[in-house]
Amino acid sequence: MSKYNNLKFLKWTEACVEHQCNRCGQIISIGEFYYAEKIKDKFLHAPYMKKFCVTCYQKFGDDLLGR
Repeated sequence: MSKYNNLKFLKWTEACVEHQCNRCGQIISIGEFYYAEKIKDKFLHAPYMKKFCVTCYQKFGDDLLGR
């Protein structure tokens, strides 16, 4: 658990490279859309931000952030 968990949100993003969903393991191909974990403060950066496919977001919504 991070002290920045309350600043995290999921952003609709288009894939420029291939990714893997952190929830189900589905491959997110180039050009597909997915939800990427971001931090609201532009001066804060965190390594290893999670990426989720659209299917997982439709099933679990913002619960994927694990607050």
